[in-house]
Amino acid sequence: MPLNISIDVDGTLLDVNEKPVPQARESIQKLKDAGHCLQLWSGGGAEYAEKIARKFNLTHLFDSYAKKIDVAIDDIPETAHPSVVLHVDQEHTLEQAVEEVFRIEQNVDAALTLNSSLVNFVGQLQAEENSFRAEYGAILRPGIPLHPIPFFGVIENAKVITVGLNPSSTEFVDGRWPTTPLTSCELTRRLVDYFRLSHTPPHHWFAELQWSLEILRCPYSLAAAHVDLSPWTTYAPTSLQRNRPAALPLYDEMLNAGIQNSLPKTLEFCEATAKLVIICCRNTQAIEQAIRQSLGQNVTIVVMTKNKVPQWAWENRDELIRLLDVENIFP
Repeated sequence: MPLNISIDVDGTLLDVNEKPVPQARESIQKLKDAGHCLQLWSGGGAEYAEKIARKFNLTHLFDSYAKKIDVAIDDIPETAHPSVVLHVDQEHTLEQAVEEVFRIEQNVDAALTLNSSLVNFVGQLQAEENSFRAEYGAILRPGIPLHPIPFFGVIENAKVITVGLNPSSTEFVDGRWPTTPLTSCELTRRLVDYFRLSHTPPHHWFAELQWSLEILRCPYSLAAAHVDLSPWTTYAPTSLQRNRPAALPLYDEMLNAGIQNSLPKTLEFCEATAKLVIICCRNTQAIEQAIRQSLGQNVTIVVMTKNKVPQWAWENRDELIRLLDVENIFP
């Protein structure tokens, strides 16, 4: 899918001597040849940007010129900012940034569009609601909409996958989700955009993981996703342990069913791109085995409680950023 790509003038297109940086013309031509829509912009304004393009005979490469955005007025605020910013400085050249565009093109595409296969998968889970209610009604919290959630974030082409047990029932309180049924397309869009919605922030459970992925420059909004062993919402296991201990075997049965069925099917959508899996729940051989069967032996898997992930990410950030190949991405 063609992307709308904005390129800065001073310090990006031009060097400190106000000359085009090396390989500027050739690099931008690659984007143009790939069918992307290119805009040259500058804090100096649209006229200045166009003046620079004319001066260096680059007007054929750009579709428009603009001043950097100060205020956006939009009915969908989360779409009014770029999905990703590529940093250019003395260590990261314009040429490298252009090559990075081609590496993340599929990630941006997945964040902006819906794959019909993904919509169909979500629809298949929705069709299982009645049978799930009949089998696991004893551990369902009354009054909670039963939207299946196989993933949160951009699952397609995700480089990082975080793993939990099942969605929290508090995800569905305080008007965070519609109480009426959603179409498979509506639910899929809501899941892909989960970390991009300005009107409904992510559940507080994700806070440490969001910080960690920001450190690694691989956010949920662009190149990561969270998956749970089961896509269905129930009473939390701590609540069951305290109030309904006899129902815990049924909860474990639900998790095991998810490990065998929905989890592998969800991971199929990122099997070619996932490089790091962070398991934030009790680990069993069955969980790791299911993940490796879906994603292969080369994926890096770590197991830790989510409150320890930020420190681990910070201490290992250089190695992990290289592993994920996101060195100069700034979401």
